[in-house]
Amino acid sequence: SIAFEKQFRIGALKSMAEKIVSKIISEQFSDLTDYFREKFVNSIQGTLDQVTDQLGSISDVAGEMSVDLSNFLSDIVSGLEETMGDLDGRIASVYEDVDRGIEELKSLFQREIYKTLEEDIMTNILYQLDLSEKTMTEFWERSKIASMLSFKDVWFVRSVEGMKAQINETVTRIKAKIHIIIPKLEDVDLVALSKVKKFVNVRISTNFDVNNPNDQVKLAEIVKYPNFNIRLYSRENLYSVNRDFEEVVICAASKNEFGGIEIAGMGSVLTEHVKLFAPILEDVWIQSKKVSDSEIMYSLESSQVTKAINQPILQPTNEISQTPSILNEFEMQNKPPLTSIKSDVIKAVEEKLTYKNQPTVPLQADVPPAPTIEEHVEILKPSSDIDSTTAPKGSISELFDDFVSNLGKKLSSELSDDLVYLRTRITEDLGYASILNPMGLTIATLSSVPNLLSSMEIEDILKKINFWRKKINV
Repeated sequence: SIAFEKQFRIGALKSMAEKIVSKIISEQFSDLTDYFREKFVNSIQGTLDQVTDQLGSISDVAGEMSVDLSNFLSDIVSGLEETMGDLDGRIASVYEDVDRGIEELKSLFQREIYKTLEEDIMTNILYQLDLSEKTMTEFWERSKIASMLSFKDVWFVRSVEGMKAQINETVTRIKAKIHIIIPKLEDVDLVALSKVKKFVNVRISTNFDVNNPNDQVKLAEIVKYPNFNIRLYSRENLYSVNRDFEEVVICAASKNEFGGIEIAGMGSVLTEHVKLFAPILEDVWIQSKKVSDSEIMYSLESSQVTKAINQPILQPTNEISQTPSILNEFEMQNKPPLTSIKSDVIKAVEEKLTYKNQPTVPLQADVPPAPTIEEHVEILKPSSDIDSTTAPKGSISELFDDFVSNLGKKLSSELSDDLVYLRTRITEDLGYASILNPMGLTIATLSSVPNLLSSMEIEDILKKINFWRKKINV
């Protein structure tokens, strides 16, 4: 249509041009003819004929040019049509190729995914289910013939009295450390705790009031022991014992409708249970408020109760006069010097503990026989006093030298006793040291085998002793 329009315009222009040219030429030539006819008819008749011929040839050339231009435009239009047709075909083929590739990719993806799910994941799930079923069946068959856990490994506590008895029974098996959590200080049995060795680290988390007379008596007793640490835990919701991270007893406590305490819990020596509950009990120790010995003694000194206790205590003369002198002497020897608490306070505490722990020893007119008193005194006598009568004298360095010289001569149990005394001397002379716990483990090892040491055992102990001496610089 465009070519036709162009050709139509060119034809119209050509016709108009021809008409205009013809008209102009005709008019001009008519005038010229008339003029020349008049002036130069004879002279330029031949020239005019030539001009007429040339103009005719020009008209022929213009016609030829119009024909050539029409052909050129037709060629352009046909070329464009062919190009557009070819481009349309190529685009269609590319679209078909892309669509075909997408369909192939989709089918391949679906086929591979389903194949992977079916062969790998589903097969693996079925295999794991089958394996789990076989494992459970095997455990079930073994559980039918295997013995269950005994009550020696796991047991349950359902009463406050049972828990107190459990604490006292656990105290007898301490090796190096114990952590006791109890709601009130008045429930702590200091008589049982006072019998532990000096190297045993005793930690107590409980609720107490420094202005309470009963709590003051117990606090004054606790301050006497350097290996005792007490912290204020005011929640009163837990009874618990952690012995050497080998045995754990934990009970939840709550008040019943009658105002009493009800508890329920369990004890275990299984490693899994100890690892489960030990961090909880250590968190209780961290949450408890630290109260130093100096703060306790200051509170005791500043309280009115202590002032009342410092006054002379009136006792029946018939009991005091008839008390064996050896027992009075023993009580006086066992009183450690405390600069911040009067001796009368310590005496009152000791008398209270003595009456509570030894109800079978009456202070009456009938004096028990001397052997019975001596046996009673030995039971209550601190380990440091017993050892001091039989252990060798000298400095800590000399005691180490004597211990080394006796490694191949004495039995393991005897060496254990010597090491206990040496450990006690280190505690008394140097205070707490980092080697006390390793020494406690060595003591437990030596006391378990009452034989002479082998050469390898002697060499191992010598290495430990050299390390200990370096740590404390002796």
